[in-house]
Amino acid sequence: MTTGAVKGRKRQVLAVTAILLVVCNVAVWLMMQRQYQHNAHASIEQETTLSQQRADDLADSIRRNLNYIDGIPQLLSELIRVKAAVTRFGDSAVSPALSVENRRVRWNNDRALNDLSQYFEHVKSRLRVDIIYLVNASGDCIAASNWDTLGSTVGSNFAERSFFRSNRLGQHGMQYAMGKTTHIPGLYFSSPVMINGKFMGAVVAKVDVPNLSFLIKQSEAFVTDSNGVIILAHEKERELSAFPDAPVTLMSEQDRQARYLRTELPELQLQPWGDRLFPGLLRMQGKDTPQILAVAALPEFGLNVYVESGLNDYKLLREQYFWFTVLLNALGSTLLLSLCGLVLYFQSVKRSKAMLWTQANFDMLTGLPNRAMFNDRLEQELKKADRARQLLGLLMIDLDRFKEVNDTLGHAMGDLLLKEASRRMVQCLRESDTVARLGGDEFTVILPMLSDARDTEEVAQKIIAALASPFDLHGHVASVSASIGIAIYPNDGPAIDKLVRAADHAMYQSKRMGRNCFSYYEG
Repeated sequence: MTTGAVKGRKRQVLAVTAILLVVCNVAVWLMMQRQYQHNAHASIEQETTLSQQRADDLADSIRRNLNYIDGIPQLLSELIRVKAAVTRFGDSAVSPALSVENRRVRWNNDRALNDLSQYFEHVKSRLRVDIIYLVNASGDCIAASNWDTLGSTVGSNFAERSFFRSNRLGQHGMQYAMGKTTHIPGLYFSSPVMINGKFMGAVVAKVDVPNLSFLIKQSEAFVTDSNGVIILAHEKERELSAFPDAPVTLMSEQDRQARYLRTELPELQLQPWGDRLFPGLLRMQGKDTPQILAVAALPEFGLNVYVESGLNDYKLLREQYFWFTVLLNALGSTLLLSLCGLVLYFQSVKRSKAMLWTQANFDMLTGLPNRAMFNDRLEQELKKADRARQLLGLLMIDLDRFKEVNDTLGHAMGDLLLKEASRRMVQCLRESDTVARLGGDEFTVILPMLSDARDTEEVAQKIIAALASPFDLHGHVASVSASIGIAIYPNDGPAIDKLVRAADHAMYQSKRMGRNCFSYYEG
């Protein structure tokens, strides 16, 4: 194999290895990504299911609690003493021109209203709410369970509250708002007091939002009102922050001030996590783990309950996916490169063995079999001749005047002549014949499977004629001739060494006869 062919084969092996490396790495990446997706999806699905269950359970618990509180004003609005109290003020929606403090003193000193306030205090402690109070048609609080406290509601006006506006329409009211005197956020439930189809006032029950926190503390949860504002949260610093683009952003500053006692509500930091495989994952408040946000709605109260769950094993899955991918790619690449190295090594060994065999059996200059290969082939052909009972011809050839070419033109031109002479001799032979170079300008030809000894003459004449033509050696013309000796097996020698000596003796006979001719061995 030529040097160019060897390099070409090596490039082919390296190209195939490079392609296999790319295919292997892509296959490993796809396989590991699929495995990662499967594991991550299972983890996310499980955590989402658990979060939704917690949100639903929490919402159901809050719903039961609020339904209970919602029923209190409805029940109290039917009491005769309540209706009697609001009747004294009529259906006028005009508040008296008195200060809050003067109204508080006046109505706390009113025996009937004071008795009602004490009744509300008794009911409040039994029904587990924070405040119960009664407002007249103008929205003034005329009796309250906290009548004897510094933050008494008596005398305050609630006409601007949305729950009261609903009551004036004869509807049930519910609202999140800050306490006017306590400044404690609460959920207000109200029921209108209707007499003969006319709105006369309303009974209000308030539960302080912080008192609901024991439900929220059971999970990482928070509750938003109908405006998208967090009114209760496991993390207290989130309270009174709003979802991005929440309805509260459309409210006027005056409305925000009335409801939340502030005009600026910070926006909740909530963005997609950024994993294209799992677009539902969220980044909340800059946390370094993705979050799942499950929601359960309480439409009857205008509330939404959110439960937040962090995927703490998400990063571990990502790291495992990355390092397993790197490891498998490294192992696969190492294996392929090792196989490539082994292929190249064995090819090199094979080429080395082939080269050694060639060097041991062929002449490096002409490419013809050398003396060792000649002896081996002659031995094989003699055995075939014995089995077939046929003759074998052996020609010993010596180039006449070759030394003169070496001496006058140099050894390089001599080598060129030997190669051209070898080519010409090969063209004179059959495929079954063998021509070998024994050394220097001495050649030999094996002619197997002869039916007649005279068949060797035609071959000898062809060789003499072919070598007699001038040789063009890069612009130099040289002429040589051939002296050929012929020996026939088994007539001239029953063994290799005797047959070779016979052919060699015949060749020297040709030289003595004047060269450029052939002679048979005459024993």
